[in-house]
Amino acid sequence: MSISRPSLLGGLCLVLYLATVVAIVASLLEVRRRTLTWYDTPQARAQWEAWRAAVRRQEANAAAPVKRRVPESREPPQLVLMRDHFAACLSLSLVLGSALFATLALAVRGVAWRAAETHHGADPGTGGPRFRGGPR
Repeated sequence: MSISRPSLLGGLCLVLYLATVVAIVASLLEVRRRTLTWYDTPQARAQWEAWRAAVRRQEANAAAPVKRRVPESREPPQLVLMRDHFAACLSLSLVLGSALFATLALAVRGVAWRAAETHHGADPGTGGPRFRGGPR
């Protein structure tokens, strides 16, 4: 029993897609772990408060080159994002990663199909059979 080329390519595509999903999930979990380790400390919160105080002082200075608003959050945005909105980040990453993978897979499949068709005697310009009569 031999494995046909389309089923072999489909299986390879499935394995590559699963590897892509695992890579996305593992990467985001590692980013979340590092973010929570780094920003959920008293030192990081003190740095955030010091930065907010500096922005408050700059906001009071009318001659400041850039007008900034003082952030309302009492915690660093990275911490809030990875702690409170991780499910949304993971979901969006999986959707966008899947869309990118599907686009690339279809492009590669189209190129491979076109190359196989050209190799087997199709006209590369039209995709149809080559004209057999007349001068070339």
